[in-house]
Amino acid sequence: MEAVATYLRLQMKLRWGSEESDRKSRLLTAVVSVVTFMVILLLEYVLIGVLVDYFSDGLTSEQIATAFMTIVEAVLTVTAVTAQIKWLLRPADVQITARFPVSPFSMFLANLLMIYINLTIYSAALTLSMMGVLGIATGMFTFEYFLGLCAAALIGPVIPFAVSVIVAVPVMFVLNLLENHNYVKLFIFILGIVAFFVTYDYILRMMADYFIYQRISNETADLWDKLILALNSEFNPFVYAANFIFFRDVGRSLIVNAAVFAVLAGAGMTIAKPVYDRVRNRALEGKRGIFNKKTALTSDGAVSAVIKKEFKEIMRTRVYAYFYLGIAIATPVMVFFCNRLVKQVGEAQIGGSVAFGTSVLVITAFMAMINVFSANIISKEGTRFYLTKIIPVSFTAQLSIKSLMNLMVSAGALAISCFVIGVLKFVETEQIFVIVAVELVMAAGFILNGFNLNVRHPYLKNKANGDVAEINTSIMMTIGLLFSALLGGTSIVLAYDNEIKLVYYIISAVAAVYFLVNAVIFFTSAERKYNSIEP
Repeated sequence: MEAVATYLRLQMKLRWGSEESDRKSRLLTAVVSVVTFMVILLLEYVLIGVLVDYFSDGLTSEQIATAFMTIVEAVLTVTAVTAQIKWLLRPADVQITARFPVSPFSMFLANLLMIYINLTIYSAALTLSMMGVLGIATGMFTFEYFLGLCAAALIGPVIPFAVSVIVAVPVMFVLNLLENHNYVKLFIFILGIVAFFVTYDYILRMMADYFIYQRISNETADLWDKLILALNSEFNPFVYAANFIFFRDVGRSLIVNAAVFAVLAGAGMTIAKPVYDRVRNRALEGKRGIFNKKTALTSDGAVSAVIKKEFKEIMRTRVYAYFYLGIAIATPVMVFFCNRLVKQVGEAQIGGSVAFGTSVLVITAFMAMINVFSANIISKEGTRFYLTKIIPVSFTAQLSIKSLMNLMVSAGALAISCFVIGVLKFVETEQIFVIVAVELVMAAGFILNGFNLNVRHPYLKNKANGDVAEINTSIMMTIGLLFSALLGGTSIVLAYDNEIKLVYYIISAVAAVYFLVNAVIFFTSAERKYNSIEP
């Protein structure tokens, strides 16, 4: 038992501890996450205000609270399933933990306990914040309500954890079936992004209609009414966590939570344990069939060879395929929804002149999102970095070719996005050409800025749990959002005063200066800094 406790403490240090090299990265990531979460809470506050005001005769505040608690529980369930797959069924630290004097079953239980501890922390953070905002928005927030939130936060992880234990295994098997079908996974990911933005756009447009025109369509009202009532049904297992907020039917809720936990968690552990043993043993034995595939030698030139290598690496690495190429492909759809919403709200409050500014704001933000991983262009080589030093291509040429690859992806997304906003008459034809020129230069600036950051501060070694600490991507995301606000805000304000020509000059000058500064830094120092990097 002492060995298990020691192993659990090591896991806590591994998951939550930080090395000197990644503390800044975690701090910046935490700041960005907090700001994003605050925006979500603000949106929640406004949405709840609309629901309470419009449905005051048909729905009670408790019914709305139960619906939102169901959302919290659903998020916890997805988080738990993800953690099960990452820590239990696909552990990156299996080679290290295999040397510990702890039985596989003890490690299995310790990992499950670790997941439950993490889930409890997430439950407290989500329940107290989201349901606290709901209590303030509905006027229900009292000391008794706060105590109910604390009770709900403690009981909240029970059912999500139990569901995750039994759901994680089939999800993991599906992921294994798709392991070598990255195009299929990428397609599913893009569909998920589009579905998210369709839902997000629907909610925001509903609120915009309410605040601007003081109306909500009958179809929307009926849909929300049926949805919230359905989520309050006793057949929804998450209702029995929401009951603790209001201290209603506590005894029955405890019994239901205990019964669901016992049945699902027990059955899940019975299924998961042999799968865990099999996965662990296969990870220790190594991949089978490696080096069996025969490939022909090709005589590609340096440019085409590096571009092919970069594209294959993107497609074979989940984080890059999803959040780089996937976002680039989905950008036109996201630009359409964002543009339509902001244009609707802006025209109602300011006038038609806001269209150009909102287009600049939205497209600049997505150009930054596409190119944020340029700040990881060297770090992603990892322990293979030494290969880039022995191939017969100069360092500057390698980075220039990689920048061309990134710029090609950005240009494709930009061209389709501008085609969409042009066909739908969001902006005038003259303005489309200005946007294309400015955003292409900004994209090149983002790429070179990311390269300059990564050449100066590369991180080539994985941590023990397989993660990579990389502060540069967080910095680039922050820079991208700042430029998006600067260019978009300037365009909106000056276009409102009918200074559209001045807007063209200003945003063009900003983009040109940003690109030139980073280009000068790149071509004067990249070779020297790259040469000094030791893998």
